[in-house]
Amino acid sequence: MLIPKTVSMTLVKAMASIVLTGSACAFAVDEVNVCDLRLGGGVLPKTYRGGATSTVTNSGGTVTSTTSTSPTPRSPDANYRGQLQFMTGHLGSAGGFLIGGDLAVNQARFENSTSTTTFTTPVIDLLIGYGFAPTPSWHFELTPFVGYGWTFFNVSNNNQTDTSSHENYIEYGARAATYWTFKSGWQIGVEVPYLIGRSKPEYTSTDKSTGDRLTVSDDRKNQGFGVLASLGVRF
Repeated sequence: MLIPKTVSMTLVKAMASIVLTGSACAFAVDEVNVCDLRLGGGVLPKTYRGGATSTVTNSGGTVTSTTSTSPTPRSPDANYRGQLQFMTGHLGSAGGFLIGGDLAVNQARFENSTSTTTFTTPVIDLLIGYGFAPTPSWHFELTPFVGYGWTFFNVSNNNQTDTSSHENYIEYGARAATYWTFKSGWQIGVEVPYLIGRSKPEYTSTDKSTGDRLTVSDDRKNQGFGVLASLGVRF
């Protein structure tokens, strides 16, 4: 039986409409609107590179010793990070771009038999990258980042004056992360950053018993992988 041309064209248009509508629905299922606020924490790399110079000057002003270490100063006993992060973007069937920011605090601690040195660094990061969502609840992120902050140095010694100072700090790198968002909007996730952080601390402390003054000048470069867990909410 021959089908009139007008009828056949109508059927073709109807079929095309059904296909397009189905495709649109399929893409809609895959679309994810990221608008996430996350609180996270974890460990940063303990690898430090760069030089360090220590000079001891006696109470009369004479330099009694100078010690230089290069290229690897002592690594910290602990290096932690806590952060508040906001990320936003639209992920379609092929993924999409993301932009966000971190308000973070890094802290490295060096323990000795008679002293404790801490490097506490508040930092602000900008993150721009790409995300992909295999399902509406599960997505991945790959985002380079760059940040600026201040490292506050504190040296506490049993027989010396406590010393504090601060210097500029920059960090940069890239992070890979994955998150699961529940229907309630709550979210859990983990991220693995490769971070490079740089600062040049200079500080002085005085021995209370002898009057000797210790001056330390470092060129610190913290570099390597970290691991952080996070708990967040999607708006």
